[in-house]
Amino acid sequence: MRGFDINQDSVWIAGLTITNAGPNISGIKIDGNYPKITGNYIYNIGGNEAAGVTGYWYDRPFGAYIASNHIFKCQYGLWTYGFNWTVEYNDIDRPYEWNLNYDSDYIELMGEGHVFRYNYLHGGLSNELLNAHVDSFQTYDDANSKYWAANILIEHNFCADFAEGFEGEATFLRRSHNIVFRNNIFYNGLPFKTGYPNGVSPIIVHDIPNVVVTNNTFYNIRYGPHWDPTTWGLATNAIIKNNIFYNQLYPYIYINGTADYNMGYQVQTSGYVLGPHDIYGVNPLFVNPSNPLGPDGIMWTADDGFQLQSGSRGKTAGENGVQVGAYGP
Repeated sequence: MRGFDINQDSVWIAGLTITNAGPNISGIKIDGNYPKITGNYIYNIGGNEAAGVTGYWYDRPFGAYIASNHIFKCQYGLWTYGFNWTVEYNDIDRPYEWNLNYDSDYIELMGEGHVFRYNYLHGGLSNELLNAHVDSFQTYDDANSKYWAANILIEHNFCADFAEGFEGEATFLRRSHNIVFRNNIFYNGLPFKTGYPNGVSPIIVHDIPNVVVTNNTFYNIRYGPHWDPTTWGLATNAIIKNNIFYNQLYPYIYINGTADYNMGYQVQTSGYVLGPHDIYGVNPLFVNPSNPLGPDGIMWTADDGFQLQSGSRGKTAGENGVQVGAYGP
């Protein structure tokens, strides 16, 4: 099967194998409201903005449901264009830079009201992403496209093999706001250029206010989450709580907001502003971080490698005594 262009409402595409229909052509393009894209295998899609699944931005499709798809070796895994999309239980695997003149990412998010949960974003290889700064999630704006992102929830995702876990920019329109990251695992950043053996950062924010980062686990990434003052200084009102930082050069940098009750190990803290209840230098005692999905190979089960061992101080290190990291409340 060589793809679909959806131009009607309430279309359901399920259980199909979809591959390349030509350069710069996506596997499924959404230009209708309330579509369902479920249980498909979509692979080898490449070119400028070509994705396993995409939408037509200028019609702002509403209410898409994209679930349980395996998207393999595509230039982009998914472009979310529109309003109130739910994207869950997808395996977006091994993004591939088919055309070296274009970037490659797991998920591009534009629009409002989207929920991304229980997705597995992984498998990028440095020798297949030669010019890309591959992101797990990316949003940006510009004067021509009028892209923006607002009221976005990103929760319970496993994200690995990236340069940036989230790259968010809102410098032109200054319209993006309110993005929440909770109970995600960002781990093992992808080797990226000289000086970045394990990626750059799990979260980078430019001119987006009200970004919330709570109960996430960040493991083996060059730097911590970073709020950049950039052009307008709008990356304000950050909340950074109940997270675990492990093996990175600093825990976090933010402009203004609240950061507290975080836990860090093998993290440099000298010279950085820290929360009064943050804990550093104490091993959180992961079960087995070399096997994140655990023996059963399934995310978010009791044998996962980033679960905390019994006796971990992280079990009660969070605000009001809750567990820190991705398996906290």
